[in-house]
Amino acid sequence: MATILIISALQIFPPISGGNHRTATIAKELVNAGHTVHLYSLIGRKKDMIRFKSSVETIVTPNLIEFVRRPFVLWLRAILAYKRGIPPMWANAKLQKRDPKLKHWLDISDVIIFDFPYTFFEIGQMSRPLILNSHNVEARLFSQEAKTGSKIAAQIRDLELSAISRVNFVLCASHEELDYFSKENPNQQLLHIPNCIKVIQNTGDKSEANEQLRRSLGIGNSERVLLFPASRYGPNEDGAAFLQQFCLDHDDLLRDQKIVMLVAGSVTPKSDRNGQFIATGPVPSIEPYFHLANWGINPIFHGSGTSIKVAEFIGFQLPILTTTIGARGFKLENDLSALFFTRENLREKIVNLPTDPETLSSMCRRSREANLSFLDPATAIRPLLEVIGKVCRPS
Repeated sequence: MATILIISALQIFPPISGGNHRTATIAKELVNAGHTVHLYSLIGRKKDMIRFKSSVETIVTPNLIEFVRRPFVLWLRAILAYKRGIPPMWANAKLQKRDPKLKHWLDISDVIIFDFPYTFFEIGQMSRPLILNSHNVEARLFSQEAKTGSKIAAQIRDLELSAISRVNFVLCASHEELDYFSKENPNQQLLHIPNCIKVIQNTGDKSEANEQLRRSLGIGNSERVLLFPASRYGPNEDGAAFLQQFCLDHDDLLRDQKIVMLVAGSVTPKSDRNGQFIATGPVPSIEPYFHLANWGINPIFHGSGTSIKVAEFIGFQLPILTTTIGARGFKLENDLSALFFTRENLREKIVNLPTDPETLSSMCRRSREANLSFLDPATAIRPLLEVIGKVCRPS
């Protein structure tokens, strides 16, 4: 079996964002297949960085180790870049200066996976396979960001295409990436590894926990909750702002329909309640909010790749209200397995939101049956396992 090194700009475990979940799932499934995985992460989480905690090596599971560096100055630089809408382009320069841990793990690794194109760097002469784990078409994603100028967008495109041309394989999260990268580099070997989740349903009675959570949030038992779970990321922030404004503009309607818009996660910096709009701010775990919710809503109007949250809605058996962009990559049919909305017709969709249990159950069943591949990580990464089996020497 192989020893695999994954190089990331940000700490991966425990996963708190869609990007984290993609990389974490790949790492865990590689270990489940018998491989050893080392994760090298350039900066840690805010709560640890502001306390000046030292770099740490953590055994996530047997044969899965993450080493997290915690250089405070680099973290400040990363935060400033993020606030300006610039992706972690700082990662490449930092990785040119390799510390003893990275040097050692590079020496003993059979396969090296770069998480996002920003972590790619030239390693020199080596026969081991290099793999890029793509999450989106970064060039398209950041060309859509209002805070990112055209010059930065062009730099991102050049960096992304350069990384793709210098690795042996590219893991693509969506068909959009497959189409885009195949046109830009027809000779590159592209593998479709969709974003997946593995929902482990706790069959215990959650009614008491749900009632307590509703009380703590000020949500009545008769109110229907539309959940938008999201981390800090440009399209998510825009989606949360859209929901907040929608709630302000249609407060009477939402009260009449007994509907609450619940935004859970770090997409908002702190908790907030304004009429029928509730934001939790960062929370230790998103899972309790899925059990609380009646619907999943995905108000994403721009972006790239497939959305982990839609897979979570399917896994937790929530009916789905989404934009077409939010449903990208999934097999969903309007009015049958999901309801599609636009900025202009969300009010109409809310007024006519189904309440019949049989209709809701049918929507959940149809969405699940059509998208089982997003709920089976072991099957999803099979193309990667096959490649590693072919190119790596026997242990």
